[in-house]
Amino acid sequence: MCLTAGVSTDADFGGAHQIDDFDGWCGATAQCRVGNPMNDNACGCPAGFDEMISLRSIRLPCDSTEAGTNLVLCGNKDVPIAAFGGAYQLDDFEPLCRVANPWTTACSCPEGTTDHSYRIMVDGAAGLYGSTAHLCLP
Repeated sequence: MCLTAGVSTDADFGGAHQIDDFDGWCGATAQCRVGNPMNDNACGCPAGFDEMISLRSIRLPCDSTEAGTNLVLCGNKDVPIAAFGGAYQLDDFEPLCRVANPWTTACSCPEGTTDHSYRIMVDGAAGLYGSTAHLCLP
């Protein structure tokens, strides 16, 4: 998922950005913790990358509190898969599929991609619990 500064309308991946639940939390200068290098470092997706997949996580305390954050991945499913086949998120508690992959409309990867999972903590009705973020890469 290493990126260059440029983006093309023929690309399937338009970078990512991170948005915290609270403005200025834990040293961030705004709610936008990390901007998208493929969108001039702003929290947003470049033009033409309409599939915004928001994966939820909890940031560990830095000021005796916990806060949520979202990693937002930008994709274009109208072009052939070259670098990105979407993403999804599965929680440890029901309903398991927190975020479906727009490429499959389910918690799965499209054919021809490999599922790369990353363990994270989330918040929900059951309190704080485990979840996995899944990136679908060729």
